[in-house]
Amino acid sequence: MNLALEDIIQPSWIQQQERLQNVDSVFTREPMTSISAKFFYINTHDYIEKIICEEIPLESHLDGSLITKERLIQIIQNKKIKTSNTKYKLLDSFLCNFDIPPSSIYSFYKNSSPSINSYMKNINIIEDLIISPSIFVFHDINTLFFIFEEHPVEKHEHTIKSILKPVSNSNHREHLSKNKQKNTKKVRIIDSNTIKSTKKLRKTKKHKNR
Repeated sequence: MNLALEDIIQPSWIQQQERLQNVDSVFTREPMTSISAKFFYINTHDYIEKIICEEIPLESHLDGSLITKERLIQIIQNKKIKTSNTKYKLLDSFLCNFDIPPSSIYSFYKNSSPSINSYMKNINIIEDLIISPSIFVFHDINTLFFIFEEHPVEKHEHTIKSILKPVSNSNHREHLSKNKQKNTKKVRIIDSNTIKSTKKLRKTKKHKNR
């Protein structure tokens, strides 16, 4: 029964534990250059129809890494699915970002049921998304989650009706005739000789009146 510890436990595991205990002097939090994104599509029966995985490049930022709000909206728009009968709308989105400080990684590792909620947050798509630096072992775990929900497309089958009252042929002809009579104007053409004669006659009448 005088077995060495190396005979019972694999040496690599011991080395890993020793490294984790000294992680504060070995590891540092580093900004990410890209992040994994998962897109879940839930159908009308509340089943996951499909999952799309994609790597999204990140921009450098003073507080870590960045996805601009314009880029977020573009990503969501590109991942929307629409058919003739249904369409998928964004239901929710989350960022999982394990920004654990090196000094706390051992206690995190020893915790049998760590609270992941502490490292999850909702994404506000009308704001730039900041992704905090993390120890490189968490870079593959940090993830964006986008959940889309299926909705039936509403079809409108309304018939456009004219608001004008239908007019019969006889009434229509009568209506046109009345309008023609109203719009007809009498035009009398007077030549220049007639105008001169009229003026001369008016002058003669004035002279007699005097």
